[in-house]
Amino acid sequence: MKTTRECIEKARNTVEIISAALEGYGARSGLDKGEVSALLMMCTDLSDSIDELGSHIVY
Repeated sequence: MKTTRECIEKARNTVEIISAALEGYGARSGLDKGEVSALLMMCTDLSDSIDELGSHIVY
C-alpha cells in the first residue's frame, strides 16, 4: 500500500505529464487553442489543489 506522500507525488507527476502532453498535442491537433488553454488551466487548478492537500499533511 502506498503512503499518502507517495500518492501525492504520483498525482503531481501525473498532472505534469498530462500538462506537457496537452501542450505538445495542442500544437499538432485540430483542437482550438482556447480548448487546449482551458484544459491546461484545469491541470493548473488540479495541481494547485494537490499542493494544497499536501500542505495539510504532516509527513
